Amino acid sequence: AWNKFPDVPVGSIWLRKVGDGPVLAFNTVCPHLGCSVDFVRAENHFFCPCHTSAFDLDGKKTNEIPPRDMDVLEVSMRTNGQEDPNGLEIWVKYQNFQGGKPEKIAI
Repeated sequence: AWNKFPDVPVGSIWLRKVGDGPVLAFNTVCPHLGCSVDFVRAENHFFCPCHTSAFDLDGKKTNEIPPRDMDVLEVSMRTNGQEDPNGLEIWVKYQNFQGGKPEKIAI
């Protein structure tokens, strides 16, 4: 479901957009054991410091520690109701998934 909670933190995400490509949203929860995935600018990748899971900029795992890639979330681009034609909002369907499983299972 698409809901708006302007003053309540629901979870955290990483957003990525390259050129004219789509906006990608990744859940920051590591699919290995649920720690928080960081972005390491110096190495240009995502990294989980708990057990050294690593992911490229497209969220694909780059070592064998995590059971799957980072969890991609559904994104919708919407106008913000302003007259500015460039005034877009990025809406993300936030959800969490079970850790430690090779398949993406919503919880």
